[in-house]
Amino acid sequence: MTKEHLGHKFQVSAVDLIVDTHCRLNIKKRYERVVYRTTTIKDNINLAFVQGRESAPRANLFISDRSTSLAQNRVPTALETKTGTVGSLTLSVDKFLVTDVFTTTAATQAKTPLFYYHTLENYNEDNDDWDDKTLLSIKFTDQNLIPVAVTDYYTDTTNGYIYNNIENTYDVETGEANVYFIQYSVKVTSGASQVVTVYHELINNSPAFQLADFSHLDDLGILDPTVKRYLLEESISGQSFTITLPTTKEYAWKETPASRLRVIQSDTPDTSNPWHVRVSNGKFISTLKTSPVASRNFKYYVAEFNSQTYVPFPPYKMIQKQQATWISDKLIKVPRGVLFDVGIGLFTDLIVKDSTNTLKAAITNNPDKIGDVYQGDIDWENSIASLDESGGFIELTEKLESTDEIIATYFIEESEYEFTSIDFNPVNNLDILRQRIVLYINPETSSTGELDKSLYFLVVDPTGKIIYSSQAEENAGGSDPATTKLIAEDFNTSGIPTHTFYYDIPSTDEGLTSRASGGLGDIEEFSFIDKYTVDSVLINETTTNSGTLGGFELNNYESNPRFLVLGDLYTDTDQSAEGLVAYDVRKRGGGIKDEDRELSLNAQAEVSWYWDIGQEKTYPGMGAFYVEVPKSVNEGFGGVFDKDQVRTIVEKHMQAGGYPVVRYYGYDPVIIDTVSTSGTIGFEWPSYGPGRQYNVYLSSDNKEFVLMSGAPYTDAGVGNDNSLSIPGLIPGTEYYVYVAAINNDGYDEAGPVVKILSRANDF
Repeated sequence: MTKEHLGHKFQVSAVDLIVDTHCRLNIKKRYERVVYRTTTIKDNINLAFVQGRESAPRANLFISDRSTSLAQNRVPTALETKTGTVGSLTLSVDKFLVTDVFTTTAATQAKTPLFYYHTLENYNEDNDDWDDKTLLSIKFTDQNLIPVAVTDYYTDTTNGYIYNNIENTYDVETGEANVYFIQYSVKVTSGASQVVTVYHELINNSPAFQLADFSHLDDLGILDPTVKRYLLEESISGQSFTITLPTTKEYAWKETPASRLRVIQSDTPDTSNPWHVRVSNGKFISTLKTSPVASRNFKYYVAEFNSQTYVPFPPYKMIQKQQATWISDKLIKVPRGVLFDVGIGLFTDLIVKDSTNTLKAAITNNPDKIGDVYQGDIDWENSIASLDESGGFIELTEKLESTDEIIATYFIEESEYEFTSIDFNPVNNLDILRQRIVLYINPETSSTGELDKSLYFLVVDPTGKIIYSSQAEENAGGSDPATTKLIAEDFNTSGIPTHTFYYDIPSTDEGLTSRASGGLGDIEEFSFIDKYTVDSVLINETTTNSGTLGGFELNNYESNPRFLVLGDLYTDTDQSAEGLVAYDVRKRGGGIKDEDRELSLNAQAEVSWYWDIGQEKTYPGMGAFYVEVPKSVNEGFGGVFDKDQVRTIVEKHMQAGGYPVVRYYGYDPVIIDTVSTSGTIGFEWPSYGPGRQYNVYLSSDNKEFVLMSGAPYTDAGVGNDNSLSIPGLIPGTEYYVYVAAINNDGYDEAGPVVKILSRANDF
């Protein structure tokens, strides 16, 4: 045999090989998939590995909810229901349920308001043969079609509705689903013949009362008294919302969780896509004191909600290629709601692959696609039986296996704001592991006027210091008084603090620190929480004497913009040792007969590499090797390759079947543009994040480089390119320059060297 090398670590010696019936050889190496790799240095070869939970938002993205600082943003216990004979309602929120349908009063049970209705798909007034149908029976079942007792419902046979309070649920932590079906029989009469058919479908509820549009108004703009619709308007005073109902009668109403502002976890199941959190699109008004004797209305909402990208038009969005969850053999769930509307083209497509990644089915409820070829011999088919649009459940007519992969493209009615400014996925954004992100709402007031943007964030380091404010940068040129205060006292227009500024360390009477500011002398410094938010202890103390509030200056009480902090967010790795399992990838046996091991060992020493042969040596063919790739080759950092392409290139050049562990390193500040004049060169490179600092190095021979930037250059901020000019050079001379990012350990991480000619003359 010739000598072969495994990477740069192993050398296989020449062996005289005798083949007989006592020693079976593995000709084809079996495929090994390393699910999780521990941190290692590049000179290691891992022959064992540790398997743990794959990173996912539910396990690794932590949200500390701070949104209940205002009483108006707290969900009432059990969503308290109120009942009364009214023609209009006044609420402090714009998300609620209202109904005029109740269960029938019984001797032992009071009537119950029913806030939802389900339309019987095969028995309702929209059916062509409606007059020939009779509803015979109704019962409710679970997802296995086993009958369950439901007493609170009302059958509207005039329209084909079932009023109820049922909600299908799914617990993402436990995987437990609580799903209801409705089963009913319908008799169809045609002349002398009668046919009875039994149907079942997912409960697909709509609110009993919904917002009216122009079709529900008469010529005078009066609401049609026969429809279950309402009008909604904000009061002139700005203190509440008025709900006009069709007639004065008995109604029941309650607020919903959707009326609250809170951060919602990302629904991405793994690290293959960005982790974007969402904020519920609630809206409420809170009257807060601005002095011991004065108050002001503060409206809290996501002003940029309508600026999102919608398809085909607001409020609808297309969700593309998202993994669905298998619930049972004929029931799946998508993370959000799922809509079906032929009139405006809202359909669902499902691509199903088995555990070997073989295409099994292409499913759609789009009538224009059915029968068309998807791939090869697979045609689009409609095996969607029913939907729960609000819950995101889909019932199928064909069975699926729990090991199948189901990729869904579907439409939702957007009720939340997707916060895309930060990707909390540590694979895409390594910096997020060392940061805390604070999301907060800047409220609208009479002094701000109507806002285009109200959701902002802070970046906080592990010591609690603020290192970036998106509001100070994004609204630097605006007239919002809150932003003006931020920039005047605490931040520059790039969002970087002008002094050491803590986020939530409690303040005292004297503040945290004192600093001089122009001719104002010493100014008491307080934390961001105490200076800017509704959590502030500076505005909650009782008045002790004129001009002060519990020892704190009233100036802060009056000028505090009352930000509402929604939550603190941070990404961390799985640190639980109990959740890890160690695996040895050395193989058992290898085809050696027990009675012939000694003979086999004498014939071929490598037999001892199998772990059950008796000698604790390792089998190098199962090795993993570490590959470091500069970030600059990745498309996310200006390169041309995605992660899958990088892995393919590495595997093409690897030896002996080892497993490549690919890691990216460095910030690689890539110079993207250059310009030169006589004796001066200039260049630009992209922003790598707020607060990032750089050193710039220059050489005339591409060998000896000197530091040219003096004090580190601070990043220009998200959305802006960094730029620098170096004057005083020799005209007509070529220079070499590179930019190095200063990492968190204080070391330079250099980008590629670029050659720039300092022109001899300016023209």
